[in-house]
Amino acid sequence: MSALTSLTLKAALDGLADKSFSSEELTKAHVDAVAAAKPLNAYILETPEKAIAMARDSDARRARAKPAPWTARRWASRTSSAPRASARPPARTSSATSSRPTSRP
Repeated sequence: MSALTSLTLKAALDGLADKSFSSEELTKAHVDAVAAAKPLNAYILETPEKAIAMARDSDARRARAKPAPWTARRWASRTSSAPRASARPPARTSSATSSRPTSRP
């Protein structure tokens, strides 16, 4: 196994930022690890060509100093002044249900 496949996400991002390695090199290391683990039948669908093409696109964006499209959207949603929809359902306020413990299957 390559040293690149044992990096934490933060270490991988730091390595990409300081150009210790490229997205393509990182992806190829993981593609090789998947190929080495093929006897385990751990992967249903392998798309190494697509992964490497996406890594090349990422390297090209980094060279132009442009963030990935998902990063820009995420940043925009965090800086938006529009209220966010809550992922949690509203709390029950009925006194009949608040005294009983709830059981979940």
